Amino acid sequence: MDSALGRPREAATPNVGPVTDGDERDLLARIAARDREAMRDFHLLYYRRLARFVASVTARRELVEDIVDEAFVTVWQRAGEFRGDSRVSTWVMGIAWRHGLASIQRERGLGNHPMLSRIPPAVDSEYLESSDLLARAISVLSPEHRALIELVYVGAYSCDEIAVIMNCPVDIVKRRLFDARCRLRAKLEAPASADGSAGPATPGADLLNRSAHGADRSGHCAYAHTELSHQ
Repeated sequence: MDSALGRPREAATPNVGPVTDGDERDLLARIAARDREAMRDFHLLYYRRLARFVASVTARRELVEDIVDEAFVTVWQRAGEFRGDSRVSTWVMGIAWRHGLASIQRERGLGNHPMLSRIPPAVDSEYLESSDLLARAISVLSPEHRALIELVYVGAYSCDEIAVIMNCPVDIVKRRLFDARCRLRAKLEAPASADGSAGPATPGADLLNRSAHGADRSGHCAYAHTELSHQ
């Protein structure tokens, strides 16, 4: 990020109560007025979220740092262009995705295939043992699929919001997400079926099921399984 803006301590976290979308809109308005203190607060608020999201696209640390910095520079430069027709976090994630996608395309153009070696899983203590299996399963997905999984299961974004973030029709988001979940399920259930037994699903698959059911109940990305399975 522009050195004139400064970089807060990355390990720090804001010592404040819950930050609302209205608070974030106020920060953006101040950033649009070139308030560097507001930019530092915004950086502190979003750094970890953006770094994790970008890491779902590429595991190369130097690329993660560069993409996150590029996203913050864009926020600094274009805060005044925020129209307010989405949540601030949706707008910011869209900026990070566009920079991440450009990085993916550059890597592919060079003949590289950016793969993720490990995503720090966000799970409760009951599933810590199965989280390694889940992380390994996620690591073999495409960058686009990994980003979708991150946005749904960690960011709790709706399919409509993800369509805005990724700048594509919501039906495409649902199809891709359905495909990503099918690939994950196949990978997670492989150990249980490797010996030909018909035992219960693995803990990792159960984690995926529970996460999906929770998402459906809360209104996040109802996947329309029946419709998608026939497309």
